[in-house]
Amino acid sequence: WVEPTVMTRAEFLFNQRTKLVTNVYAGGFGVGNAPNFSWGGYAGLDWRFFPNVSIRPSYQFASTDWDGELGSITLQTQSVWLGFSVYFE
Repeated sequence: WVEPTVMTRAEFLFNQRTKLVTNVYAGGFGVGNAPNFSWGGYAGLDWRFFPNVSIRPSYQFASTDWDGELGSITLQTQSVWLGFSVYFE
């Protein structure tokens, strides 16, 4: 399905090596076969422990509501991630 979505992302720099990365989105809005409404968010703390290497523990939440011929369903997921990045500058 194709789902219209509105999203915002923000990064808050604490110092040269540490930043908070967040995003929040909402979508669906009952368009076509898309869910009636879906929303979620993400927050992670990015720490560069070497100039070109970082690690990012993070948390993500998502919720989706569908109404159909057979009834309604709400699906909610939560997850914890651990990201590892190498930067080539």
